[in-house]
Amino acid sequence: MEIQAVNPEHIYLCETDIEKIGEGIAAYIKLGSKGQFDSLDEIFLEIVENLSNFIKASSALKIYLKQMDDFNKDSPFIVLQFQLLTLLNRLSQAKQRNDLTLIMDILEYELFENLIRWKQEVLNLLKP
Repeated sequence: MEIQAVNPEHIYLCETDIEKIGEGIAAYIKLGSKGQFDSLDEIFLEIVENLSNFIKASSALKIYLKQMDDFNKDSPFIVLQFQLLTLLNRLSQAKQRNDLTLIMDILEYELFENLIRWKQEVLNLLKP
């Protein structure tokens, strides 16, 4: 079986989405900390939309990574993808309860950290 090269466009899209999510998180935290709640729902939706885009772009990378010999349940991609989906579930639950403190904590300390690890452990390794 011939191994296909990773499409650099998918890496670029993932990195761009991570940047947009990071900017959204910073804006959400800033406004939420100041008690300026009017724009939080809009910013939250932008974060979720960018996360959706990131998941789509990273799924395209999964096709390439599956060709690698060391792609298994312990690979960084699988571990980080599982953590990301778990965080999305927790965010959804916190949003349903309108728990602003928990939303801000998940965004700032867990989601942001997960995305940094994506850059370091998956995306940077795929760059030519």
